Amino acid sequence: MLILKDFNPQNILKEYKSHEKLYSVFLYNFNIKNAQSPKNLWLGYSKSIISVSQFLSAFKNEKDFENFVNIFEYNLYTRAALPMLLEKEIYGLGFALACDALKELGYLQYAKPDVHLKDIFYKLELVSDKEDFSTYKSILKMAETVNKTPYCVDKIFWLICSGNFYLDNTKIKADRDKFIKDYKEAC
Repeated sequence: MLILKDFNPQNILKEYKSHEKLYSVFLYNFNIKNAQSPKNLWLGYSKSIISVSQFLSAFKNEKDFENFVNIFEYNLYTRAALPMLLEKEIYGLGFALACDALKELGYLQYAKPDVHLKDIFYKLELVSDKEDFSTYKSILKMAETVNKTPYCVDKIFWLICSGNFYLDNTKIKADRDKFIKDYKEAC
């Protein structure tokens, strides 16, 4: 994409010194409604692009970033610190999305505490609240208990809740509440 310089963080920052500059380019190229609103999604998108570019530019290369991520592997709390850091550094990226981004980048030690997992873990009384961090810690503890990656635990619950067995091109009716009921009856 020409505007985003093939998603190269250094080139983005060379071209756009601020999110306002990037936003002005979006305004020029696209028909953006409510352009003056501070809640405009394109404005938020501009802020996110600049902040993620600034963050990623701090790393020499992919290996440098990987080494950085590995620093947080000491324990449950240091692993949770990385998504918290990303949440603070990258505009619009909350804790759950930071976990998801790491997971999707191939870091299997991360799981996304999404609405499905928060609801299931809360209703199964594995957590006492529906906060991202509580569910995240519980996923990591479950993964350790069953000797699987947090990504695997995340994926199993996602498959249960979505019914989308995409690798087999199979879609089944998902019923999270039935799963919870059946689980409670079995225990």
